[in-house]
Order: sequence, then structure tokens, then C-alpha cells
Amino acid sequence: MGLRSLGLVLTVVGVAGLAVAMLAGQGSGSLFFIVESGMTLVAGLTCLGIGGLRHGYHVRPLGAPAGDMDMAQAIDPEPAVASGDASSR
Repeated sequence: MGLRSLGLVLTVVGVAGLAVAMLAGQGSGSLFFIVESGMTLVAGLTCLGIGGLRHGYHVRPLGAPAGDMDMAQAIDPEPAVASGDASSR
């Protein structure tokens, strides 16, 4: 399981645990579950952050193609025939 998958699972478990602990009310064990769920949530968000940094999402600008994209095989979204510029290409 990769860091992003583990982070997603831990984040979901942490949020669900916080919701269940808040619904439990002022019981004697609810504080333990709030702390445990909070730590799980922090661990999940940390794993998501580390997984994102590991895969280089912070380096690529928004809208740029993926690094492994072969530009020779890319499809032109506006072909010359559709835009009426068949002679200029």
C-alpha cells in the first residue's frame, strides 16, 4: 500500500472516529477516542503530504502535461480542418 493510499485510509478512519467520538457525548472513554482519532487524522494527512511530495506534484505547474507524456503522439484538440486553417498547416 502506497503512502497516498495509506494516508487516504487513515484520514477517513480519523474523520469517522472523530464523528463517532463526538456523537458518543461526555462519556469517560470519549476523550481517549478523540485523541486517538486526532492522531490518526494527523498521520493520514502527513502520509498524503509525503506521498504527494514524493510523486512530484509540487514541481509541475498547473495545466502542464505529465512528465512522461510523448508529445509526438499527442492529439491536437483543434485540428486544422475543424478550425478552417488547412492551408496554414
